[in-house]
Amino acid sequence: MERYSLIEHLVRGEGARYNLGGSLVPPLSIEELGLRLSDISTDYGAVHGRSDLRGEFASRFGVDPDQVIITEGAHEANNVSFLECVNGGRVLVETPIFEPLRNIPEAFGGEVVQVPRSDMVDAIENDEFEMVVVCHPNNPSGDTTDISDIHRAAVGSGAVMLIDEIYRPFAGLPTNVNAVGERTIVTCSLSKIGGMGGARIGWLVSTPDLAPGLRRTKENISPTNNSFGEAAAMAFLADHDRFIEKAKRIVAEGESLLVDMLPSFDIARTGMPFSYLRYGEGPPSIDVADRLLDEYGILLFAAEHFGDTMAFRISTGYHDAEAYGALADALDAIGVRP
Repeated sequence: MERYSLIEHLVRGEGARYNLGGSLVPPLSIEELGLRLSDISTDYGAVHGRSDLRGEFASRFGVDPDQVIITEGAHEANNVSFLECVNGGRVLVETPIFEPLRNIPEAFGGEVVQVPRSDMVDAIENDEFEMVVVCHPNNPSGDTTDISDIHRAAVGSGAVMLIDEIYRPFAGLPTNVNAVGERTIVTCSLSKIGGMGGARIGWLVSTPDLAPGLRRTKENISPTNNSFGEAAAMAFLADHDRFIEKAKRIVAEGESLLVDMLPSFDIARTGMPFSYLRYGEGPPSIDVADRLLDEYGILLFAAEHFGDTMAFRISTGYHDAEAYGALADALDAIGVRP
């Protein structure tokens, strides 16, 4: 399997003095969630997720609870989808994209074809695919361009449409699960909007035609779920609107601070917990990112991982003036200019 290059860089940067590589907001505390130890069981839980949690999601998504599967984060939700649906066939994946969504279908025996979002409808109309995969909003770019034409074309061709919606709560977009009515899977988690990656709580929602097969596959991958994560999810949903607004406020504050601290650079705000800093003069972004980490203790991600050699993706979820100031000084020392 191809290396997950962003994680490789993240692991190398563990313990960095300034971590600007995140794409999430700071985690909600147990106290803020209002959790008690008595809310959490250490026993096996329900295979597809506790019934009250699935019911809550079903109500919010306008589906039957049997169409909802609780998973160990969005990673497992996507893996269940690929294991059930790839079937050794061709998988059309947008580019750029979160790397595992390209790598995992290949590991499960698929042949991956990558094209930009703007070319996906043409690709579907001129080839045959078992699955079509997008992130909406896009991960890593935050692009919220409408995908309804791609969705209709994919389902109309007989493919399964998988939509990773990990950043949808930041954008306030409606879910795509009911947009076409069949052969659709959406996945998400609380890792980004709640900063709760350690709770390992995600979900998969599908149209009724796919639900039985996905449930069987989940049963074989992991016959239980994280009881702490499920309790945390119930607490999050109980005060959903407040927590969503808090996350959006944190991101907006981070975006404004980043622009204020590096005013001469072209900084693209995304409304997600990251912004893009583009520059016109200097070494390629991967080389700069390596120097920032090795020489200045600053972890961020080169957009070259996503096809842009002269840009960085910088956290606006985790942010502080000292870190952005250190970044401004380091970029100047390295010779990165607007």
